[in-house]
Amino acid sequence: MKKIFTYALTLIGMVMCSLGANAQETTIYRPDFNDFVESQNGECEWNAETKTISWTSASGNNVLNVKFTGLPEGKMPVGTKFVVKAKLVNDAKSFRMFIGGDCKADCGDGENVMELTEDKVVTEWRLGGPGWQTAAELQGTGGIEIEDIYIERPNGTIEEDPLPEIIPAPAENPGDNRLSVDMSTLAENWGQGVYNPSTQLYQANAGYANLMTLEALQGMDATIYKRVVVNISYVNTYEESGRFCTGDGGTLRTVLLKEGINEIEITSDDDLSKVRIGGRGAGQKMVIHYIYADTNTPTAINKVSVESNLDAQQYNLAGQKVNNNAKGLVIMNGKKYVK
Repeated sequence: MKKIFTYALTLIGMVMCSLGANAQETTIYRPDFNDFVESQNGECEWNAETKTISWTSASGNNVLNVKFTGLPEGKMPVGTKFVVKAKLVNDAKSFRMFIGGDCKADCGDGENVMELTEDKVVTEWRLGGPGWQTAAELQGTGGIEIEDIYIERPNGTIEEDPLPEIIPAPAENPGDNRLSVDMSTLAENWGQGVYNPSTQLYQANAGYANLMTLEALQGMDATIYKRVVVNISYVNTYEESGRFCTGDGGTLRTVLLKEGINEIEITSDDDLSKVRIGGRGAGQKMVIHYIYADTNTPTAINKVSVESNLDAQQYNLAGQKVNNNAKGLVIMNGKKYVK
């Protein structure tokens, strides 16, 4: 009987060891509470001393409030968990936790967990109040006291995409027939995007509000400079997720960028008071190798679309303007339509 008991314990031990060996290891990341920052359109306040987020609007933009550094970004594998332990205070009914643009509305007292069910590119981690999209019974002013926040990520389940090598810009043309953009001076200055001058990697963190102004090309003379050349490589994203824009508001013109060299025609119709480049969706990344304008005419024109609050111009696939009577495939406001 004693031998049977010993064998049973040994067998249980072997099974437990086997399970432990096969269990997937994870890494825990915790932010520094002093690194919390108030994010866009927020109507919340962060108190680092008391570790409290508070909001005064019952259904405003308080959902887009506090984001924090010190947590992993980029590719996150299935099973990654965003864990927040918090206590509702000041009559709060709920709060929200965000992974990029995704959210979980019905968070409350105690431990709240959001787990990724598919691989995802994560651009930021955020917390805030319930906001206007929340069900009415969950709206209200209030706040939360944070006990703990961490990200638990499975190890060894996903690899980062390597960055492409930076392609040197072509040699300067003699004379005054080229305007070159100094890539080391680029910076996010209009919306939600991040640019790294050392790697020339740009990452868009929102759908559209993520353009960077190209100071060297602002106000260039369209009677002299006939084209802009943009050379990019996409990273972990899809074709035509970058865009080159001239103008603003009702004059906005957008060229969707393919990977590699893009030759963009500049005409007297372009509003060159603003010339910008950026992404078209959150999480999209591209390495911007070089950008310049010169006097040459394009050898090929990329697909063109107009984004306008006043007049949505239509184009065919050759980038030519067409009227409302055009038949077949047309492009309007950056989207394809069959007429």
